[in-house]
Amino acid sequence: MTYKALLIDGNSYHADQLQERMKSLGVATETVRSPERALTMLKRMSETFDLVIVNVSNGAYPWLRTLRGLRDAAFQQDRDLIPKFLCVSKTKQAPEFVLSLEEIGARYVLEG
Repeated sequence: MTYKALLIDGNSYHADQLQERMKSLGVATETVRSPERALTMLKRMSETFDLVIVNVSNGAYPWLRTLRGLRDAAFQQDRDLIPKFLCVSKTKQAPEFVLSLEEIGARYVLEG
């Protein structure tokens, strides 16, 4: 079984690295540079993903609101598969932010 992931990452170098890592794990990855584009894709019935990976390294971006919108878009469709959300960051995020991610059902990984 091949898994399919949607990667949201505005940093093209980081996105390429992460996409290669996912490929080595057998995960087909589609990359978008903006959360707005990802939202459009998640709203379409023809698009299904097992995993949504979001690079949250940019601490100035409203990630919690954005992730809620992405999650809601995925849940609004009558689908058999609801994707899991994984947030990755090259910079350490505040514990409050990480706990808020967990509260909305996302997981957080600090990349080394």
